[in-house]
Order: sequence, then structure tokens, then C-alpha cells
Amino acid sequence: MKFKTNAMCMGCVAAIKRAINEITSADDWSFDLSSADKVMSYVGVEPLTEETAKRVEDAIRNAGFEISRL
Repeated sequence: MKFKTNAMCMGCVAAIKRAINEITSADDWSFDLSSADKVMSYVGVEPLTEETAKRVEDAIRNAGFEISRL
């Protein structure tokens, strides 16, 4: 599953990882800040459920970032 974010730097990535770490391991995510969409991709072994994806989106928004699914 991939998401478009407004993360601009590694500081943003760290803040996002802190926001989602209680929901899903922050290590299960990769970030491509060089892409125009600042893509955040789920790379975990276990499938990401719809409920978990929604919780991740909410946590990121609550941390002050934008996120939408690609």
C-alpha cells in the first residue's frame, strides 16, 4: 500500500514514524522523499488491513502531516 505525503525531510519522516510506531512498526515503512508525491510505502511482511491503514492515516494527520492513498 502506498500513500502520498507532504513529508519534506528526514525530520518529517522521524515524526511520522513516531506517530505510527504504536500502530505498526515504523520499520515496516519506506519513504521516497525524492518523488514528487513524497511516497510512503508499506513494506511489512504481514498484510496491512484496511482498519490499520485508516489508523495510520489518522495518526499522521494528527501529527500535522497530509496523507492520501495512491
